[in-house]
Amino acid sequence: MAFYFRPTNLGFYSDAFHGSRTLTVPDPDWIAPANDPDALAPRIDVPNPACTLPPIKELIPITAEQYAALIDGQSRGQLIALVDGQPTLVDPPPRSVGEEWAAAARERDRRLAVAASTMAPLHDAVDLGIATDDETARLITWKRYRVALNRLDLSVSPIVWPEAPSDSPSIPSEV
Repeated sequence: MAFYFRPTNLGFYSDAFHGSRTLTVPDPDWIAPANDPDALAPRIDVPNPACTLPPIKELIPITAEQYAALIDGQSRGQLIALVDGQPTLVDPPPRSVGEEWAAAARERDRRLAVAASTMAPLHDAVDLGIATDDETARLITWKRYRVALNRLDLSVSPIVWPEAPSDSPSIPSEV
């Protein structure tokens, strides 16, 4: 199996998936000799009409090991760049101040959404006068957490996130 990298679209290609460029078939113009009617036709290579590989001049051949390493690096956040004509893993550039702030704002908003969805049934119980002492205490804890999130200064780095209440659902972090 052959692997290729295409710099113009940062794409990977494989003849196993995209088809080989040629097929080996019996020569359709071959005629069996009269003295050996059971002879097999010689095989010839013909273009494969089902091949979807880009033109060879657009591809860089890579090994299966290079392919696996490049895919693994991408899955861990690295980028692929051409270095000396070969695809190479590089670290992404650092985020700008604006990108850092936007990521922090998204993280804060995600945490506020978790707080809101956790607090809603507790609010209902308190509003209806049917809250247990534990529910009332949990609501106060979540309100304190929400206030702490809203008071965060997102322009400082690193951000020290307030600790979520112990009954907090798992919050995947982007920051």
